[in-house]
Amino acid sequence: GINAEYMGEIVRVEPLLDVLARCQTFGLKSCLTIGKRQDLILQKMRNADQTLLRLNSKNSQKNEQLRKIQNKLGDVTRIQTTMSATRTLIHEILGMIKDIDSMLPESARSQLPAQIRRN
Repeated sequence: GINAEYMGEIVRVEPLLDVLARCQTFGLKSCLTIGKRQDLILQKMRNADQTLLRLNSKNSQKNEQLRKIQNKLGDVTRIQTTMSATRTLIHEILGMIKDIDSMLPESARSQLPAQIRRN
């Protein structure tokens, strides 16, 4: 076997070389395991990025749809406001017609449509 002198004593080297070899093997295996785990983590991160991009894209589409719906709702609100104002105007006109109707002689009054006299 291989021997060496250490502090005045003869020391067998084989057991030390064996321990060193096992340390190196363990170190190498550890490095490989860490490398594989890093690759796995990197892949998971890439997948997460892809998912995030898809979600952001969908979110943008939803926001666009929401904006269009809000615009339509705005249109509906404007139409409702216009209809309400028109209704008020019609009631005022009907009121004026009734006032005129009441001023007319009886013979002329019967010529007005009955619906206007009722309202």
